[in-house]
Amino acid sequence: MNKRSIYLIALFFIASVAAVFYVTVRDKNIPETVREQPVAEKPADAPEKVAPEAPAETPAEKPADIPQEKAPAETITDKGPKTLFNIPSETLNSFTLVDKGRTFSFLKENGIWTAAKGSLSRFDPEKILPVIKELSRIDSLKTVSDSLETGDEKGIDPGSRSITISDGKQIQTIYPGSYSTEEEGYFLSVDGSEEIYLVKRSLGSSLKIEADDLRDRKLPMPDLRNISTLTIEGPSHLSLIPYKRFDQFAPDDFDHMLDAPYSRLIPVDEDSFTLFLNSLGRPLMISGFIDQGRPSDYGINTEKADFSLTDRTGEALILHLGKPAGEKRVYAKLGTEDQLFTLNTGDLDFMDISPFSLADRQVRPIDLEKIDTINIITPELALMVGIDKSGGAKAYTLNGMEISERDFLEIYQTVRSLHLTGEIEAPVSKAAADLTISWKLKDGGSLWAETTFHPYDAKNYAVTQYGDYPPLFLIDRDQVAAMVDKVTAAADRIYGF
Repeated sequence: MNKRSIYLIALFFIASVAAVFYVTVRDKNIPETVREQPVAEKPADAPEKVAPEAPAETPAEKPADIPQEKAPAETITDKGPKTLFNIPSETLNSFTLVDKGRTFSFLKENGIWTAAKGSLSRFDPEKILPVIKELSRIDSLKTVSDSLETGDEKGIDPGSRSITISDGKQIQTIYPGSYSTEEEGYFLSVDGSEEIYLVKRSLGSSLKIEADDLRDRKLPMPDLRNISTLTIEGPSHLSLIPYKRFDQFAPDDFDHMLDAPYSRLIPVDEDSFTLFLNSLGRPLMISGFIDQGRPSDYGINTEKADFSLTDRTGEALILHLGKPAGEKRVYAKLGTEDQLFTLNTGDLDFMDISPFSLADRQVRPIDLEKIDTINIITPELALMVGIDKSGGAKAYTLNGMEISERDFLEIYQTVRSLHLTGEIEAPVSKAAADLTISWKLKDGGSLWAETTFHPYDAKNYAVTQYGDYPPLFLIDRDQVAAMVDKVTAAADRIYGF
């Protein structure tokens, strides 16, 4: 064997080893599933097919021996807009709301929506109309999931919350969800479908409606222009009643008197009473509804009203208040309804009104046309001014001497300017009067109305106006002294002193 033959044999051996090494490395990089697939025979006349060149993948990015993960069920299917249902709103006659597991049913009869018996108290039909109109047709923006398995994540709970509408032929149930935090929209599902949809965000206000949103929160208010009686219990303990004076003959002509807390009737200042009523011009609104328990469970005494306001037609606002419902609310009920609710305590500030603030604080408020004579008596002064009509024309006198109408009116207005300044809280011992003002009433025969001023303390007089004792009110001494000085100065001027 020559050198050439030995060289060829060595070269053939090296080539064989290299071929075996190449096949071994190649097979290691081919997935097992690929190696096991049989290769179909190509027909003799079939053209050659060239596979498209795939992008290169590095083992680090996607190892060939790790299988691909399955896509989650929630994957957005990217289905476009569509109409989920469309029932003309004017044909709907049934609306059922499941709220927190409780069912509330509403029916339309003779064009008016009403709550089914025992379903919802204080139902306001006006509040259901916009909901009916909005939910009669729903168009989806897109489908976000093919499965209700992810409904919890989107606020959908069919067992706890749903809305069902019907026109008697079609029935459609909606399962509201929640607002989307990623897109402008609201999630919902509908009966008969496993899909979850995204609808326009503006529908959210109707879709998230609760039973309490359909209730009338405004308390009834009587006609504030024609109030007959007012009662406030608690610290005020105020009672106001209508009072018709002997000179009031028209059916609508009457005043009011304070029947409590004072020991006798006290005239009401009608202007002050009107201001008080104006503070009630804003309706009282229920802040929350209580659908369980008895009034006594919430500290409510149904035998005695805490506030009562009645007009002359009999319409009334009667409130029974209970214990606090937190820091700024109180439990309550109306005297005419069984529904329990809460009110904001700030809305009840009007109940803190002082009876004295409603009292007519003018000392003896007698009109000029109703008097015949005024006597003003102090230890140093005795004046009597009067109006004499015996001659047909009015004649004004001061201690029997005729004076001008102007001089008479000056004295009259000065006396009428006296105003009470406070209430007496503690009992007082009887003391002699420092000043007495008596009014003889015209056409009253011997009827006199007397006001007396008794020393109370260094700053005040105790005042009696109707002959009763002990006195109820105070007037400051400076005001009385100024009145006496002004009347005395007028008399001195008239007499020429």
